[in-house]
Amino acid sequence: MKETPDLTRGQTAKHLEILKAISNRSKPAELSENYASKVTESFRSQLRDNLAFMQKFAFLGKEAFSPDHFMLDPTAAEVFHYKMTLPKRTVYYHFRFDKQSKISWISFEE
Repeated sequence: MKETPDLTRGQTAKHLEILKAISNRSKPAELSENYASKVTESFRSQLRDNLAFMQKFAFLGKEAFSPDHFMLDPTAAEVFHYKMTLPKRTVYYHFRFDKQSKISWISFEE
């Protein structure tokens, strides 16, 4: 995936602020109640470490889930993909939104 402009003004900055809030043990209003209660300390720690060395955070795209997608979560509606560039590696963050436009999960991969 290639870097792409935000779909709405300030979207990437807002999602980055959500990551920062999670790393600081806050519960942003954008998180679903279910997800907010399941964020682990190891995820928060990993976020703090990555944010401390982040060089860039860029939007890569959005996917909407249709009935043709295999998705175990029946509330999932769409996912936003981001790339965080660090000095020696790149980490990808995926924000899964539910049908109420709340973040129902954030996953990452290297």
